[in-house]
Amino acid sequence: MVTIQYSLIATALNITYYSSKLPIAPLLLPRSHAQGDGSEIVDLFNNLGRSTVWKAVDKPEGIIRLGLDRFVVSAGEYTEPMIPFNTTINGTDRSPGAGFAHLVVFSGNRTRLADAILTKQGAIEYHIGGLDYDGRYIWATIAQYRPNSTASLVRVDPNTLEPTSILHYTDHLGVDYQDCKFLGRNPAQCSNRRPLMLCSGVATIDTGLNLGGIAIVDVESMVPLVEIPTTITSDAGALVAQKLVTRSA
Repeated sequence: MVTIQYSLIATALNITYYSSKLPIAPLLLPRSHAQGDGSEIVDLFNNLGRSTVWKAVDKPEGIIRLGLDRFVVSAGEYTEPMIPFNTTINGTDRSPGAGFAHLVVFSGNRTRLADAILTKQGAIEYHIGGLDYDGRYIWATIAQYRPNSTASLVRVDPNTLEPTSILHYTDHLGVDYQDCKFLGRNPAQCSNRRPLMLCSGVATIDTGLNLGGIAIVDVESMVPLVEIPTTITSDAGALVAQKLVTRSA
């Protein structure tokens, strides 16, 4: 009998502090986009287009900004490679591999303040994706690093980086849209005040063509209302929207 460890949250938080003088979160937590600049972001989005000039700042897995001087970044540590099956077995095409999900906190001057490992040794859900922040907690998904698998939704206290598992889902979360930020309800963009989110992501279709960018998406219907292609690439030639993007008005 083989026991597969899906449970991802470490029993005791493994966290490294790099500064004893600076708190890892602001003393006064900032408002979320939905509580603050969400409507302004939606309005400014309408000024973007194919000719917009973009500037890449960094290349994390996911990122949120807490006030003026704190950034929380999600990152993966991969300790065992995935092995391709060369066929589909139980809906997926590779072995699970192994690794750990990290949240890393930086100050505004790029000083690393803390690094928390959220997952247990041996957990097959270790691929952490996009991040969001609701004014009190950081939210993330941690999934198996393969399609048609499983994922967990996790809530993290920004003051301690202590994670709490909220729900488990029998599919991989975070594919076409790699990252989304909840913006609240904007009557100018959606007359019935349906909730909106700003998403980024890239998908590769069978021909090898990469499609994607950033979009304003209706949360309830998952229909994109406005989409903007992005052409800026990383040093390796990948479209930056394939990873995560943070925004502020």
